[in-house]
Amino acid sequence: MAHSGKTLTLCADDFGLNGPVSSGIIALARAGRLQAVSCMTQGPAWPQYADQLLPLSEQVDLGLHFNLTESFTENQAIPLGQLMRQSLFRQLDTGWLETTLQAQWQAFTDVIGRQPDFIDGHQHVHQFGQVRDVVFHFLIAQGFSGWVRTLVPVINGTKRFGLLAKSWLLQRLGGQRWQAMIEPHWTYPTAFGGVYDFHPQADYHYLMQRWMQALPTQALLMCHPAEPSPAGQVDPHDPIAIARIREYQYLMSDAFLEDSQRAGITWQPLVRKS
Repeated sequence: MAHSGKTLTLCADDFGLNGPVSSGIIALARAGRLQAVSCMTQGPAWPQYADQLLPLSEQVDLGLHFNLTESFTENQAIPLGQLMRQSLFRQLDTGWLETTLQAQWQAFTDVIGRQPDFIDGHQHVHQFGQVRDVVFHFLIAQGFSGWVRTLVPVINGTKRFGLLAKSWLLQRLGGQRWQAMIEPHWTYPTAFGGVYDFHPQADYHYLMQRWMQALPTQALLMCHPAEPSPAGQVDPHDPIAIARIREYQYLMSDAFLEDSQRAGITWQPLVRKS
């Protein structure tokens, strides 16, 4: 028997990172399994796969996955721990932050032909001290009218100490301050799920069942799927490649639809401020 109904939004991150991630996200979106796609426009697969998002833009929200930590061929990147510290103490180059945000935004609008429906950050960088100030003022200047990812509160699928600590840290590293800044301006989700350790043996089916039960209506659930290679190869440069394939296989399965129905979930894009 289904529980009382609620709406959730499922967002796939890292589109553009590589071919398996991008093709997997497109396949899931076409199958109606996603309501949002977060685009890493610095990623090497962005130019090749971005055009395939255009026919899907009426059924899924397309957003910018602002990147500062993932190193590609031509972009400057800062390791996550270093970025956290420098942002906290306002030691980052503000000019660089503004320039790289503008470039990533422009790469999105050049292909999609309009502003992103939403913005978030790779490894949640958009909410860190100095970074969030730049993002906030940029969105104001752009007349942005979409929605913004927040991480308050983070809803966990398990009660493992390491995961609870990670979730607490994500909220404390600017999440609460970020939510207070954006509240008068843009829509944001009521809660956030999808955080886990990406261990190859993680029971993603179980985790999704837990998130479906625990998340309140209008919450956002992130995922990181990738299509399996026909030859069974795994990208050696992607530390969570195996977890991505497990996510894809579950989300494309009948079990995902059955779990959603059992939990009384209606999947739909996040409702924005009018």
